This record gives sequence, structure tokens and C-alpha cells, in this order.
Amino acid sequence: MSSSDIQVQYVTRASQFPSFARDVLEADPVKSNVILPTLNKCIAKERNGQTPNDHLWIVVYTIREVLFIASCTDGYMGKYPIFLFTPIPYSHLRRDTIVPALRRLASTLHRHVPAVSRVYSVFGPEIVARTFCSLWTQRTGIPEVLEPYYLAKISFATVETLINRRLPTFPDEFTELRPASREDIPALSELCYLFAGESPPFVLEPASAVQEANILVMNGEAWVYTVSRPGQPTRIASMVAFTRNTDRMATITKVYTHPDFRGQRRAERLVRDVCKQLLTSKRCVSLFVGVDNKAANVYRRVGFVGLDDNAPPVEGVDPWIEIGFDTNYVELGHW
Repeated sequence: MSSSDIQVQYVTRASQFPSFARDVLEADPVKSNVILPTLNKCIAKERNGQTPNDHLWIVVYTIREVLFIASCTDGYMGKYPIFLFTPIPYSHLRRDTIVPALRRLASTLHRHVPAVSRVYSVFGPEIVARTFCSLWTQRTGIPEVLEPYYLAKISFATVETLINRRLPTFPDEFTELRPASREDIPALSELCYLFAGESPPFVLEPASAVQEANILVMNGEAWVYTVSRPGQPTRIASMVAFTRNTDRMATITKVYTHPDFRGQRRAERLVRDVCKQLLTSKRCVSLFVGVDNKAANVYRRVGFVGLDDNAPPVEGVDPWIEIGFDTNYVELGHW
């Protein structure tokens, strides 16, 4: 690919996002889950007269195809990383062939991002993110942190892959698996706080965890697994949140089981029920899982594909990575 073939468009208003690029995102709802849901939300806000500030989308393409799409946007709890998307199959990506396009992407981001301190991390397919971050460091002089913030696999489940399985129940307890309600906010905020505490550097203050729990309940984006035992208060054993959604796809973004209830397959049962509910109206449910996270076994048993080490590769189940930059030069957001 000749550098002269590469073109770049950037927009700061979601309503100005090129239709040809949006079609590419819509065609790949699993991999685009980090960009498309926020884009859709911003379009809806602009139609209602609200214009988010400091948002930026960049499309790198040729006359034949879209190569890369990047977003610099905010979530409800803070500023997101720079998200990277490519429709190119992971097996076709080679560092030497993607450098010219990613160099143009880095140059455009550098010129139009509000400040280089805004780029605190980058999340995308591993080879793409690693290559981009190297180019970004060359351009800005801001070094990467020594260890990646997140090494993950992307996966998905559909009606066809979902695995129905009856799990043993526990005697002398009453359980509910249901959407979270306002009464759940105190216990739900505790789980949000504990989850963040296990996800450095993106920790939360207790007040921010309460804020997150309120938003999840208000938006109808969380389910809980409650346990009631004789003579004891009802507790939330496990929670699932799904906050990046479109008409065709939902993304599970948080799964957390209280330490008192771990090893009892509570999360598996809740994730399965949430997926069943979501798949009544969605084509697929996607998620990311850390490569060393034992939760991969939970998701595999539910029906998320490509997570068995001994199974053949699955198209679209690829390695992703979040790479952070030196916090002496950047300001952390939250996602």
C-alpha cells in the first residue's frame, strides 16, 4: 500500500461521522463495540441539542476500503482510552504494512486532540495498538508504561452458541436473578468499588462507585444475583453490567462476584441468564476477558466462543491490549 493512497477524515461531531465508515462499524458489531455504541449515543445527544465537547473520531481509508477508525471520547465515568478498530482480519495484519496508515492516524490525532495528556492509554487489537503506541511515543516523546494495563481476548456469544446448563442450587436460601433496582444501589456500589480496586490503575473512590451504581440502575444496564438466607439480610452475590450496546449487539463490561460467594458458579448462572435475556433482542453479546483471568472458563461454559485453548481458532476472537503512557505526562481517565 502506497502512502499516497491513504486518506484521512476527522470529525468532532458524531453527526458528521462519514456514512461509509459507520457502515463498516455496523457490519462488525463485535469488534466495533468500543466505538459504535458511544458514536450512536453522541448522535442521539446532538439531535436533542446536546453537543459533547472534546470528542474526536478519525477514519483512515483508501478508495477501496476502510483501514482504521479511532475514537477519543468520554464515558459516563470519565474519559475513555483511545479506542482503535479495524475491519481487517487479525491474521492479515502485518506491522510493516500497517505502519503507513497508523502513522497518518497518529499525526492526525496529535494535531487535533485537545492535549497530548488526554491520550493516557490506547486499547485495540494487539498488533495495531502496539504499533500505534510505538509511533505515538516517537511523535510525542511520551513513553509507554512498562506493563500493559490489560491483555485480553475479545469473544462473543449468540443464540446458536449459548449453552443451557442446570447448575446445583444451595439449600436454605432463596435466590433471584433480575435487573438491578434502586434498592440495590448500596450493595451494587460496593461491588463496583471492589471491582475497580482489582483493576488498577482505574480505581474508584467510594463516592464514584455510588455514582456508577446509580447510573447502571437508571440506564437499566445491570443485573444482580441476590441471596436470602434465614435470619440474614439479603445480599448481592454477583453482578453483571452491559454498558456498550446497539440495536443489534450488547457488550458485557463488568462481571463481579463478591469474595464471600466465589467458587460457587454464581457468576456463570447470572451471565447465562443475562445473555438469554439480551439475545431475545440482540444478535450477539460480546465481551473482553483477560488472558490470565479464570473467568474465561465461566464465559466458555456459557457459550462464548474461542476461549478454549484446545479448540480451533475462531474468526474475530482476537488478542486485544490496552497500553498506558507515563502518568507523569498524562491524566488518567476511567472506563
